[in-house]
Amino acid sequence: FIGIREPIAKRLMDELKIESKLTFDCASIYLSKLDQELLVNVTPYQEYIVLSSSVIANQKTEVIFKDSIIELIRQNKNVVLLNGGPHEEKVFLENLYKHFKSEKQVSFLETKSVEHFLSIIKNATMLISGRFHYSIIAMFLQCPFVLLNSNTSKNFGLIEMTQLPNKILSFDLANLKDELLREVLKIEKEPKKYSLQESELKRLENLAKGNFIT
Repeated sequence: FIGIREPIAKRLMDELKIESKLTFDCASIYLSKLDQELLVNVTPYQEYIVLSSSVIANQKTEVIFKDSIIELIRQNKNVVLLNGGPHEEKVFLENLYKHFKSEKQVSFLETKSVEHFLSIIKNATMLISGRFHYSIIAMFLQCPFVLLNSNTSKNFGLIEMTQLPNKILSFDLANLKDELLREVLKIEKEPKKYSLQESELKRLENLAKGNFIT
């Protein structure tokens, strides 16, 4: 039995004539059972945008993120840099935060627990990330997100599967900073348009249950 959690990879398996089943990520099952009222705001801000890293983050990415944060500050946005991933992500975000240590509108938070991590995303006005699982978490916590590209097609598969209108931004874009800000402002105007209905979340949860053979 092979369960594939997004349609692009499923089509590749079909082309290889390998039998598989379209499922979804198991995080959706955990998140659907979670009492979200327990996820209280643990940041210094009432309103804020969460920014995390990407698998393909590098020094060029750091410059892009730095310029983007400067622009967000100009727009009176608070920004929380969230480290919930591997060691490389922590190093990347720490280096990024060095540019803003004296800036009150920017905070760097390290995950203390699963609940702490989820609380930071749940109470954000928006997530900016290139990480597949962060985006799934945001989706189930009704937090709109700006999605960046990664080293595989799974982020594109996630958007195809959910039919959300999100535009996936590439780190190769010459004007990424401007495009990112444009997406932030666009989502801010219509956040519900970039969030899934309960029926769609239930559909994804049921697909995830297909990972288990009974």
